[in-house]
Amino acid sequence: MSETDLAGWGAAGLTLLTFVCKDMRQLRLLAICANGAFIGYGAMAGLVPVLVLHLALAPINLWRLLQQRRSERPPQPAGGRAAALRRSRTSGCSSPFHAARQPCRRWTRSSGSLLRPS
Repeated sequence: MSETDLAGWGAAGLTLLTFVCKDMRQLRLLAICANGAFIGYGAMAGLVPVLVLHLALAPINLWRLLQQRRSERPPQPAGGRAAALRRSRTSGCSSPFHAARQPCRRWTRSSGSLLRPS
């Protein structure tokens, strides 16, 4: 078995492992590794379609992995720490419109569809 064949089998094995992953982050990491292995295999064997496919898939997998990592972070308050401090000083209201420390008016739905202060 040649080095090219070993590279191809290794890439195939990595791809097979992605199908048994239960964790999406682990799946994406394995898929990125498999893309790299297939890029190497495609370059070594001169297989342009394999090379082009995995050159296209690698950034997509990376992008999806980064999207997932961003969505797993705890949400930050709008405006950062300074806005959070302003909100904590405004009668317990979290509205960004009360930065001037005005009292918060609660809005209620009247008989129509308009919102009016209570």
